[in-house]
Amino acid sequence: MYTYREEREVRGVSDWLIATYLEKLGATSSAPQVWEGDGWRVTIRPEPPVRVGSLHVGRLALIMEALDEPTFEAFFKRFDVMLMRGGG
Repeated sequence: MYTYREEREVRGVSDWLIATYLEKLGATSSAPQVWEGDGWRVTIRPEPPVRVGSLHVGRLALIMEALDEPTFEAFFKRFDVMLMRGGG
């Protein structure tokens, strides 16, 4: 049973790109929108887009679960780098 759980909102990143990142981290799809790695699982849940001025920005909820704290922290250390975007 997973003991650590966190839900995050991600904007402007598609579900297929999130799935690609999860595959790079060693995950396989165990069900539609569910990815499992070594001691962790991520469920991708589409959310309604938000409006920013005249733009509509896509949103996803990522429900992340892990067996223990070290696994949870190691996952986020690698995954958060993949989500970084340049700005300016």
